Amino acid sequence: MDARSAMATSPPPGPDLSRNPWLPLLRALRIALFTAAGMGPLVAQNLAPFYLIERTLDTGVLLHFDTLAFKRYQLQSTTNLLASINGTLPWTTIYTVPPVPFVNHYIVLDPITNAPAKCYRIVVSP
Repeated sequence: MDARSAMATSPPPGPDLSRNPWLPLLRALRIALFTAAGMGPLVAQNLAPFYLIERTLDTGVLLHFDTLAFKRYQLQSTTNLLASINGTLPWTTIYTVPPVPFVNHYIVLDPITNAPAKCYRIVVSP
């Protein structure tokens, strides 16, 4: 089989998310925020990462994340990250995933508000 035949039968490659230049910065920021909040870097590394965050055209933001079995997940948001870290503004729970005996992928819609920015986190408890 020549190269042209092999290329014709191969599916097109998907996006290479490992080359995203923002990933190391986002990981470092997440660890720094949880360390500053007194929870330590190990808690930050054990949180379920967001798989994808995407803005819809007119309804809101879709938040994709994966869960492990037998753990409770709370998807939370805030409009003032600094105040939430300091404890002066509580985080708002958008969605709660109860502990179930299997892994799963969730997609949660957060409606658009008039807030200039919103920050999200996932809190995992056993």
